[in-house]
Amino acid sequence: MYTSILKADAFLTVDEVAEWLGIFDQIQIPTAEVKSSKTIQDLVYTSKLVGILGNAISIAYTNGATAGSEVISLIGNAISVQIESGVSTSLQIKTAIENSVAAFALVGVTYKVLSTGVETQVSQVTTLLTGGTNAGVWIKGGEQNRKILERIINISCDKIEQIIQTSVVAKDYEEQIDGNNSNVIMPSKWPLVSITEIKIDYNRGFSSSTIISPVNYFARGYADKRQQPGDTSLRIIGNDIILRDDGKDSIVGKIFSGSVLGSIKIKYKAGWALTNADIPWDLRQAATLLCEYYYFQRSNRDLNITSKGVRGESFTKIKDGIPDTIMEMVNPYADVSMPLYEKSQINVFGI
Repeated sequence: MYTSILKADAFLTVDEVAEWLGIFDQIQIPTAEVKSSKTIQDLVYTSKLVGILGNAISIAYTNGATAGSEVISLIGNAISVQIESGVSTSLQIKTAIENSVAAFALVGVTYKVLSTGVETQVSQVTTLLTGGTNAGVWIKGGEQNRKILERIINISCDKIEQIIQTSVVAKDYEEQIDGNNSNVIMPSKWPLVSITEIKIDYNRGFSSSTIISPVNYFARGYADKRQQPGDTSLRIIGNDIILRDDGKDSIVGKIFSGSVLGSIKIKYKAGWALTNADIPWDLRQAATLLCEYYYFQRSNRDLNITSKGVRGESFTKIKDGIPDTIMEMVNPYADVSMPLYEKSQINVFGI
């Protein structure tokens, strides 16, 4: 069984990148073996033989035995159960199969959904188990090719997030930051999707009594133009959180008077997409192109080479490792890292 090394936070799939690179057929995971099976009245028979071999197993119920004393006989892979038709129960037949060493070596028996074992069974003509298939096999080098591609995807997705300094698919964050002589909190990640909790405490104990009520803060930013109709999730382009002075706790005047190290603890969700399907097309395409770049760099043994001579001609390689076309697609998301207002802020009153 194949074990993927693709990271949980990678936002590209192996298949979509492989299709882009034209190597889709070279990295496909072989099909798994499927056991043949058949539901006969209230019992489900499943082959214990490998793959298509199970398709040769058959089950038949014949009349003539006494309920509770069912008789099992086999000819090759043909299992015959002599029952008392209309009286023998599914439990009695199941027990008879399981007590037959030869029959139980061929099939496992379970109850059909909602069956309990008390249902009476009747004569059944010879019925073959069906659906068994053999496991597929990797093409030569296929498993290695897939792992190489997964590593390249991991590296490319990490690189894109390193450039934009935040998550592509939104993640939950918790961080402790300093007071800043302002009623504006600026988390390190963006865009803000939701704010879970804000605590402010000079002593950094952060007990439940230091939680700031949600009515006393809000996220400030541009509306996300990618928001879908009917989606009520908070989608903010920006990374400011404004705190109100509620007149009772005096948040602005008391808590933010002076810079207090580590006096604020916030929990929030931030990132450019709620799910993989929501990722901006240009970020997804930039990551795909970066995969292509790294893939062919590896194939050509060009990694970390700044120049290369080919047939007497010298070619200068990219020094920073990222082609300009990719950087141009990613840069707008990095630029949004700055909030709507300069980081050296004064208090915003009268909110």
